[in-house]
Amino acid sequence: MKNKFALMCLTSLIVFSGACQSQTSQAGDTQDTEEIARRYIESFRKSGVPTAQAVTAAVSKAQETNTIANWELAARLANSYANVLGAMKEHYSDLWRSSRSGSRPGVRDYIEKAADYERSQNTYLQIRNDAYLSQAELHLKAGDKSAALSLAMTSMRLSGVSPNIRAEEMIKRIIER
Repeated sequence: MKNKFALMCLTSLIVFSGACQSQTSQAGDTQDTEEIARRYIESFRKSGVPTAQAVTAAVSKAQETNTIANWELAARLANSYANVLGAMKEHYSDLWRSSRSGSRPGVRDYIEKAADYERSQNTYLQIRNDAYLSQAELHLKAGDKSAALSLAMTSMRLSGVSPNIRAEEMIKRIIER
């Protein structure tokens, strides 16, 4: 009888601790979500709500004026817009993964939509990287090799699996002077 009571108590404790752990995990998830939302709000307030048109306008203005400040804005907007596209890509990727079960391949429309968002995201990431390199060029002309090298290396590092020849050439120019 004692063993049965002990087993029931142990089982209750395990179930209760699992429930508490689940609630703690959900609270942590809520805190993480709130932190992410706060960062998005700050970013969007700083550079504006990212749209394809806003990125195009910022890049055009940066090309016309060729100032560090305008290239910074263009990079920030392109990055923010790429982040929005990335969130949409992840949403459809998650939908596709959840639609797969057993031997079923998943809903094709979901993965195709995710791929479309990823292609668009990569376009805006490239715009951001090019804006970093344009800033680097201006810093180099002004004699600030540290800022130029930092931006060129950042552009290269953020290029992912795509070669970034322009960044590589700039880095070589800076370190070989």
